[in-house]
Amino acid sequence: MLAALVWAAAPALADETSVEVEGEGEVEIAEPEAVDEPEGVPDPEGGAAEEPSGDGSPGKTGSLSIQIPGHFHLRFNGLANLQVSGIESWDDPTTPADEILFGSKNMLGQKFWASSRLRIMPELNWNNFLIVKAEFDLITGPWVGDTTQGVGTAHEARDSFYAYDLQGQRFRQLYLELRPSFGLIRIGQQMSQWGMGILANDGSDVLFGYYDGGDIVERVLFATKPFQPTGIEAIKDLAVVFAGDLVFNDITAQMKTCKKGKKIEYCGDLAWQAIAALRWEYRGQQLGFYWVYRNQTTNDDRTLEVMVFDGFAHGQVDFPQDLTAYAEAEVAYITNQLPGLEKTTLAYSISQPDGHWLEQFGMAGKIGLRWKEMIDFWIELGYASGDANNLDGDLLQFKMDPGHRVGMILFPEVLAWQSARASTLASHPNMAGEPVPGVELLTSDGGVFASFYFNPVLRVQPLEYLDGAIGVVVARAATDMVSPFSQKLGGAPLNYLSGPTTSKDLGVELDMAINFSYPVKGVAMGAGAHFGYLWPGRYFTDGNGDRMADVWMVMGRLHMDW
Repeated sequence: MLAALVWAAAPALADETSVEVEGEGEVEIAEPEAVDEPEGVPDPEGGAAEEPSGDGSPGKTGSLSIQIPGHFHLRFNGLANLQVSGIESWDDPTTPADEILFGSKNMLGQKFWASSRLRIMPELNWNNFLIVKAEFDLITGPWVGDTTQGVGTAHEARDSFYAYDLQGQRFRQLYLELRPSFGLIRIGQQMSQWGMGILANDGSDVLFGYYDGGDIVERVLFATKPFQPTGIEAIKDLAVVFAGDLVFNDITAQMKTCKKGKKIEYCGDLAWQAIAALRWEYRGQQLGFYWVYRNQTTNDDRTLEVMVFDGFAHGQVDFPQDLTAYAEAEVAYITNQLPGLEKTTLAYSISQPDGHWLEQFGMAGKIGLRWKEMIDFWIELGYASGDANNLDGDLLQFKMDPGHRVGMILFPEVLAWQSARASTLASHPNMAGEPVPGVELLTSDGGVFASFYFNPVLRVQPLEYLDGAIGVVVARAATDMVSPFSQKLGGAPLNYLSGPTTSKDLGVELDMAINFSYPVKGVAMGAGAHFGYLWPGRYFTDGNGDRMADVWMVMGRLHMDW
């Protein structure tokens, strides 16, 4: 889901906003990005494009600059045999083979696999006034090893080797940007990234593990700094942004075609968004607010109409000896309980044929201390509202954007695959007779939902080409974390392992990462190793009272960046 918005102002550029709707109709947002200064053109990987110099160097002609940066990543992954459900009847030896839903029964089935990504990001910059930027991925996804089983409704299911198929070739961006003296105009297909990334995330910046997703919109955007001509320092960097989006691909909506017989027909969603935002910056301190209206209709006429309100703040204080203290926070509220808005029917429910009222809340905050570029320590706290009753007329569960990775295992792997198995079961003919509209929204896809979390992280860079990090995640459910499938099947509020939901303890996770990168003839060659270990909490108890086994994950990576 994505309501993306880019912040910019004359003559600077801004980034995006986004709205999302997840499991059982949960809706979430993705927000606007920070404003870049005129000195450079923003880069989705966090850098800035070099400005034209007109010095006749390679790739430049006068005031025209052409660059083709990119990277290639090769990853080898190992994961403990992960329990994703607890339906005991699957283990009954008298069950006919054709009635066993998945060969792995209660397990995910994926223990080792290799994946890759080749990303190319060509950019043309004429006099820092007209910019054309593209971004596309090739050979992206798994290509050897084990595949997942029974989680096909997940957005990135890892259930086939698609790196060399059409699915592994992904077009991410192609837009035209103009920077006249009075502001910025951007038109075309764009990624969305804003604030702390809990609502809009392009999937390009992950500390532990990896994430290949990202939100894509077709957008027309105008941004300006109306008080910049005054020269008054306190208000000259107040940016005003207006944008209109047609969502191309996010977790809630997709534009796609399907083959029906010999015909190719449109079978995707139609989701559009109107966005207005303000962002104020003064001496490094930032405040931002944006408003989003989203209207979505699925190909089977289910609807979503919501408004989103989001606030973001960042502040820092510099001390002697290159020491900096900083803090930032983001708060989001999504609702359709406002005059003129209708109930949502996006998540179909027999018990609520007229639709649902929606009210969801999420927030994240970070406080940290940084010394030079060598040591950075921060503590992040987060909350996403939950919904213990999936049968009533209210949808209260909030999910953060999956690109905002919290840890390496609990949210990105365990709860992601357990919610995906519940969703896949709900749509299986053996269980439901025929698929129920909206079951694809039950998956978390790795985003934090219905939880509190505490996440301290220490990142160090003792050498220019070497950096490492260690982090801890402690998490608790915000309310009874109920499997919608189990509750709808039997009416009982059970967890994803068919056990009780009396405990809210989700467990403790330890994550570690080390990365090495060294330039060789203009190409950064590198390698990395990431490791995570989860001690599951008492929430992960099945119907027999047995707690889920500890979960570990390891990832090795080789990469080239140019």
